[in-house]
Amino acid sequence: GEVTVLKALTSSYNTVAVRTAAYIGTQPIVDMARSMGITSTHLPNDLSVALGAASVTPLEMTVVFNCFANGGKRTPPLMIREIRSSNGDVLESHEPQSLQAIKPETAYTLRSMMFDVVRAGTGTRAKLPKVEVFGKTGTSNDFIDAWFIGGAPGLTTAIYTGNDNHKTLGRS
Repeated sequence: GEVTVLKALTSSYNTVAVRTAAYIGTQPIVDMARSMGITSTHLPNDLSVALGAASVTPLEMTVVFNCFANGGKRTPPLMIREIRSSNGDVLESHEPQSLQAIKPETAYTLRSMMFDVVRAGTGTRAKLPKVEVFGKTGTSNDFIDAWFIGGAPGLTTAIYTGNDNHKTLGRS
């Protein structure tokens, strides 16, 4: 039946995602994913992209979800911010560089919708007392892996659970 996009996202109704991708086409989805920080070469340009059927890293997904918390700006992670000598002199320094990846309105709308995922949807286990948490859950076929990606003020994270050999997490 008919459902709102908010209800579909909150409850992980995958058919809505696939129908939306079929309606708008997959290239805009791939383009936006690239703009937001997905660099993996394993990003399909077919309807499976709407289901997350891409081989991406938790770090890539954290960069993407940070766009939602950051007004649509992509901020590539810094592994080393500063290097100092034994005397305390700064030998090398790096500052985060932000690039506008998506419209601020888009980021705000999606983040607002993902608050409901945590408040009343598939991500309720990520609730924190007195903290606004946004995020999205995801699973794969045959219980191979599970994800939660989201954030709270000042923090964006991806949690991945799975086996390197693609064995099931429980059910066989």
